Amino acid sequence: MKRVLPHLDPPMPQKRPSRARGGVAFWHGCLGTPLPERLTVQLALARRCGFVALLVGVGSFAVSGLGRAQAPADKAALIRRLLALTKAADLAVTAMEASIPAQRAANPRIPKEFWDEFTARARRDMPRFIDMLVPVYDSHFSKPQLEQLLAFYESPLGRHLTKVQPEITVQSAQAGQKWGAELGAAVAQDLAKRGVKMPEQ
Repeated sequence: MKRVLPHLDPPMPQKRPSRARGGVAFWHGCLGTPLPERLTVQLALARRCGFVALLVGVGSFAVSGLGRAQAPADKAALIRRLLALTKAADLAVTAMEASIPAQRAANPRIPKEFWDEFTARARRDMPRFIDMLVPVYDSHFSKPQLEQLLAFYESPLGRHLTKVQPEITVQSAQAGQKWGAELGAAVAQDLAKRGVKMPEQ
């Protein structure tokens, strides 16, 4: 037996905000008023600074592990010891700092003061970031595994890795930027040969 659905008037067609304009178009389309200049800048910063979570390398600042129960005290102590040995938080900030020159060049409208304050605040806020990493490590490593990792990082080879890792991080970021620029230029050139027009910067 067919169900008879009540009659519903079709919704009024609405113009979708342009993807290119993002939050600015959404604000104007919903409220019918221009976006204040300060909020325009803030939305631009939010879009442009999405690279931060990616660079941290733990899944959007480790939020995936925040809903779990707290690790037992003895295991949490092992994790914090491992994070201190590997300088995990410092490496995350170093990776962000290495990417900022390219971000500044790509976003000249964002003031220099933002980037300076961002990196300074990231340095100051590292203890909170470490707190966020503890449940992540707790969800992926058992206590025996953590003890084995600690044994490695306390060995001569592990200490050497910790020593050179910041430099490797910076050089890897620089290599990645160069590789990405070359890859993007090659793709754009191939598309142009096929008649695909790229948007102007």
